[in-house]
Amino acid sequence: MNISVSVSGGAENISAAAERIQAALPSALLAGAEAVADNARSMCPVDTGRLRSSIGASQSGDGAVAYAEENYAVYVEFGTYKMAAQPFLMPALSAAEGAVMSAVAGGLSL
Repeated sequence: MNISVSVSGGAENISAAAERIQAALPSALLAGAEAVADNARSMCPVDTGRLRSSIGASQSGDGAVAYAEENYAVYVEFGTYKMAAQPFLMPALSAAEGAVMSAVAGGLSL
């Protein structure tokens, strides 16, 4: 995933654009992570609903993450020697790539 930014003008314009991007980036990235979490909720297998309800998104440092809080999520995603994998997070990221790019570009007003 790549986003390109072009800024014309002097150093003042470049500095102002960099400040606007830095200020808008956290919420733009969070919007992208929320798109992934929405897809993961719709793709995750449901038995009791605990795994689905544990899926969310949050800001993390300079970025954002989509996550599943249930401790058994990793076993569902990747499987075990006794249970086949039922991936939901990685496919959710792949399916949401366009939505993530749109959310980030829209949040940065590009």
